[in-house]
Amino acid sequence: MPKGYVVANVEVTNPEKYADYRPLSTKAMQVYGGKVLVRGGQSETLEGQFHARTIMIEFADLETAKRFYHSAEYQAAHETRAGVVQNEPDGRRRGRLSEAKEARMCLNCLRASS
Repeated sequence: MPKGYVVANVEVTNPEKYADYRPLSTKAMQVYGGKVLVRGGQSETLEGQFHARTIMIEFADLETAKRFYHSAEYQAAHETRAGVVQNEPDGRRRGRLSEAKEARMCLNCLRASS
C-alpha cells in the first residue's frame, strides 16, 4: 500500500515563537504514527526557489496523513505557527499531502513520487 506524506518548505521568521510550535506538532505527529524523513538541517538549492527548512513526514497511508493534518492536535499546533513561518514570497502558506510507494529525492525538488 502506498504511504502518505506531508511535505512543507518554509522560512522560519521568528525562531523564538517557532519553538512553541515544535513540541505541539511533534506530539500530534506521534499520535498519528508519523515518521520524520526530512526536517531542517543544512541544505543547498540547486534549482528553483526553496526556503531554508524542508519537512517531510511519512504516514501509513494518505488517509492517515490527512487525518493528522486536519486533526485538532495538529491544528492547535498550526495556529501557534501563524506569523512565525513564511511559505511563499507572497506570504501565503502552502503545504502538500502526497501518496507514493516510496519517497525519492530529485535534484530540483523534494517530492513524493510513485
